[in-house]
Amino acid sequence: MDDRGEVEQLRATTALALGRLEGALAEAVALRALLEDAQQRLAAARCELLDEREANRSRWERLRTRASADARKASELIRDKPAEGVGRIARSAARRLKR
Repeated sequence: MDDRGEVEQLRATTALALGRLEGALAEAVALRALLEDAQQRLAAARCELLDEREANRSRWERLRTRASADARKASELIRDKPAEGVGRIARSAARRLKR
C-alpha cells in the first residue's frame, strides 16, 4: 500500500472514530438531560413529602391538643355530673368521628 492509500485509510478510520465519539457525546448529553430532569422531579417529590409531613405533624398536634382538652373536659364532667357527662362525651365523640 502506498502512502496515499495509508492516508486515506487513516482518514476513514479517523472519521469513523470521530463519528463514534460524536454519537457517544450526544448520548451523554441526552443522559445528562434525563438525569437533571430526574433530579428535579426527585427534589419536587421531596418538597411535597416534607410539606405533607409538616401538614400531618400540624394536624397531629391539633388532634392531640383537642384530645387533651376533651379528656380534661370529660374528667370535669364526669366528676361534676357523672350521668350527664357521659352523654356529652358520647355526643362529642360522635361529632368528632363524623368529621
